[in-house]
Amino acid sequence: PLEYVAMNALVGGTRGAYGNFELDYWSVAATEALRRLERRLDYDPAVQAADSPPSILICIPWREQLIDPMLKRPWIVETDPDNADFIIATERWRCADNKRLVLIDEVKRFDRTFAWVYARPAEDSAKSEAQSFTPSPRGP
Repeated sequence: PLEYVAMNALVGGTRGAYGNFELDYWSVAATEALRRLERRLDYDPAVQAADSPPSILICIPWREQLIDPMLKRPWIVETDPDNADFIIATERWRCADNKRLVLIDEVKRFDRTFAWVYARPAEDSAKSEAQSFTPSPRGP
């Protein structure tokens, strides 16, 4: 992936341009990160979400409508980073910053990261489920 991410030698190539120019403007790294996460969920029980299906937030600004066609397995698409089991942050939008998450994967090109895959710690998922549960009121 990310073959289109290239800069000329005047700016130091991709390494020199990273952080100074918008390189992955199509957020292609998000799709690669999603595929890797889906494969990992199939084979690694350590990262499987307690919820079935898990919720995910993919940070691709102004193209949120393109998320559903990317999904190969059942997901709950989330728009709030505080409610997602998994977050894929991109170079364009680092929506996982300052969140209590665990980094589980990175998509890189030329030793520069273009997408980060985060998982919510299991204890946080259990707390949010317990907090969101509201018992139904019962009358006498």
